[in-house]
Amino acid sequence: MRALFLTGVLFGTATAAHADIFAVDYLTTGDGLITRDTSTNLEWLDWTQGLSFSYSGMRSQLQAGGQYEGWRYATQSELFTLLTNAGAPNVGGRTVGNVPVVTTMLGLLGANNFFGFLGVGNSSAAFLEAGDTGPGTFGPVAILTIETLDTPIPAKAGEIGSGLHDVAFGVGHALVRTVPAPGAAALLGLAAIGAARR
Repeated sequence: MRALFLTGVLFGTATAAHADIFAVDYLTTGDGLITRDTSTNLEWLDWTQGLSFSYSGMRSQLQAGGQYEGWRYATQSELFTLLTNAGAPNVGGRTVGNVPVVTTMLGLLGANNFFGFLGVGNSSAAFLEAGDTGPGTFGPVAILTIETLDTPIPAKAGEIGSGLHDVAFGVGHALVRTVPAPGAAALLGLAAIGAARR
């Protein structure tokens, strides 16, 4: 069950900086479609959003007037930082120790069961930022999986694969945006009140 906007749940501290990673609402109350990392001040949209778009198709939706205006593709470095803050012991790798964190992240970021055809218990895959490469090229795909084929069960924590940009294979999209600073939001609110009084 996802946490509501005002009831963020701490589940990982892996660095000297204290990181709170929790779900917040996006479109409707209680949808929990955003994962916020207070250590990096980034919000991550669920990887299950926009599954019908290829990488190239989503790039157009990130532009002004697009469905996902204000978001951008996350980089590999940002993904690895998120997983490190969540407490993954082997970021970018495949180990038994990754299972608890990957399980939690699949719950937060959304499982699209991309590898379900392989018999994987739970999985999600999403495009990352790939620069300005053109249609038909291969680009980085972030992978989170709980692999039930082995005993003991291991998990991949953000392993990077590749996918065709101009074809939608049901791959999700690792989209991020910066959380507005509380002070800036408060100033904007005060400015709006002042303008209304005028």
